[in-house]
Amino acid sequence: MLCVRAPAIPFALLSLPTLSYPIAKRTLTVSITHRNIEPGGWIEQVEGDVRVFCDDDTLPADSSMASWGPQFLSCGERSCRKLDTIDTFTTRIEKAGFVDVHEQDYKFPVGPWAKDKVYKELGKINLMHWDAGLEGWALWLLTKYGGPTPWTKEEVQVYVAKMKLDMKDPKIHSYVRM
Repeated sequence: MLCVRAPAIPFALLSLPTLSYPIAKRTLTVSITHRNIEPGGWIEQVEGDVRVFCDDDTLPADSSMASWGPQFLSCGERSCRKLDTIDTFTTRIEKAGFVDVHEQDYKFPVGPWAKDKVYKELGKINLMHWDAGLEGWALWLLTKYGGPTPWTKEEVQVYVAKMKLDMKDPKIHSYVRM
């Protein structure tokens, strides 16, 4: 159950966390946000993509990292919990009545492969984030909604192990969109 109490005074700025949860709640969140922000106020929303990208063809098409995003988008469809928030949120914000919408895409490296010192450090941190979360994310979705049929725990663990090896390979220049 979601309980929301409107503030007595509207906000000038609302910062929203990642909204990768059921669509109905995303729509409700945007609607509530619009009602509780002062005229001329701003919202800031950061969302990560479940897909892993690569601009230089170092990510093999048959790798676990390349299949991760499509696999999870499919699981989201089957579970009725779409994971495409990064691609749909701007439209939702505009439909709620927000104007002057600005969208900025950032590429967050997965692993320390980047040459730039800041991106190298960001890649290390992002790798730790993925490394810590992979098994939990994968176990829940793939054992319930994996395709073509739900996966076994052992199948997920093998997949996650391959994924972790790919992520740590400095020859693979992968990133996620934020």
